[in-house]
Amino acid sequence: MTDTENLFEEASLPRINNRYIDNVLNELKKTDPIATEQLLDIKVPTNEKMRAHPTIHFYDDSLTIFGVLAGLASKDAPFEEGTKADPELIVDFFNRLLSADHEAVSTLINHRIKVNKELAEHPDFLVLVNSDKDGKPTNPRIGLLGILNAMAGISPSGWGRVGAEFDEEANIHRFVVPSEAE
Repeated sequence: MTDTENLFEEASLPRINNRYIDNVLNELKKTDPIATEQLLDIKVPTNEKMRAHPTIHFYDDSLTIFGVLAGLASKDAPFEEGTKADPELIVDFFNRLLSADHEAVSTLINHRIKVNKELAEHPDFLVLVNSDKDGKPTNPRIGLLGILNAMAGISPSGWGRVGAEFDEEANIHRFVVPSEAE
């Protein structure tokens, strides 16, 4: 068995119920349809090792947010109305992707789209917001990590339940489930 087969053995792949993903994407589309369309149009070239993944949908051999979310989804995974997806499963899934194509996954995660005020203030989505010199919020943006945290939930401290550790060049070192103290 090759490393890729071990990494992407379908029976052991972490998956979350597709309803968690559908609920978040529907809310995202309702709140900011333009940003949703732009996010789902992001395409990142990827390598052969990544393209061996059995559940991800690729577009012209490129990694997409929609394709990655489709790979994470399973109608057979547990779902309980009113709950959030297990962040450990999401982190495990994305760390496997990261080991297959570090550059493509980092690029996909670091790509952010400008959002409207309604989405920037939405309590379920983590949106990156800068401040101008007067401290007023400006340039609100969301990326895949903000979507993943809408699925996994926001902790009482206001941080997402799915995190990423970055190096000095903004490349992802690994995905983590942050402790409440962080």
